[in-house]
Amino acid sequence: MLALYCVFRSNGASVELPRAITGSPTFLVSEGDLGAAVSDLGDSGPGDIRESALAHHRVIEALHRQLTVIPVRYGAFVHDRSEIERLLADKQQQYLATLEEIQGCVEMTIRVRTGRSLPHASPSPVMPSSTERTSREDLGSGTAYLARRRAELQHEAAFDERLSATGERYRKPFEGLFRHVKVEPASGGIDRDAGCEFLALHFLIPDMQVEPFRTIFRRLHQHTSGQTMMSGPWPPYNFVTPADSLATS
Repeated sequence: MLALYCVFRSNGASVELPRAITGSPTFLVSEGDLGAAVSDLGDSGPGDIRESALAHHRVIEALHRQLTVIPVRYGAFVHDRSEIERLLADKQQQYLATLEEIQGCVEMTIRVRTGRSLPHASPSPVMPSSTERTSREDLGSGTAYLARRRAELQHEAAFDERLSATGERYRKPFEGLFRHVKVEPASGGIDRDAGCEFLALHFLIPDMQVEPFRTIFRRLHQHTSGQTMMSGPWPPYNFVTPADSLATS
């Protein structure tokens, strides 16, 4: 079993390949203008998930410090080298275009604690069948369904509007530093006991802009009473498409 870490432009430059999952050496698989960092996990597989996921990230980080890479999220395992060669051949132009887009860039992330709770998840409502709606009681259920659905849509629209407004507020101070920005609810970012939500802003910025970005963030942080957190620089995980990041799909 082979683990795939990242894809990059294979231009003949010397690349220092780090140790990989299970401590095995990382090696290069090339096809056309592309290369991929890969390691052999043997028959036993990756082992402990937490440890192997951390090792996976360390490999990507080490290579990202040397050149522009398309990071592949943990769990991209294939049976043999030919699968990776076929992947690089089939997606050659797509990967080259992505590498051009993220060339020389890193990802910086800001998490914002907004103080308002996200909508609670609820099971998807199901309309009664035609036979179930024949009685007056069932007709009443249909009315209740429509009212409940209308309330859910209004709640979702209000949330989207709040998301957009908050994202714009925290995006504007960084204008001129980033190429792209993505705004989304932070993964796992709901603290219902505190009644708040967390918003994530992912910025794709040239690596030379990291220090100016940090300077602006420090000023912003002082005026938000500790409601913001910054992390990075990272490989640009959030600026490759699902077809890129889930490269073995």
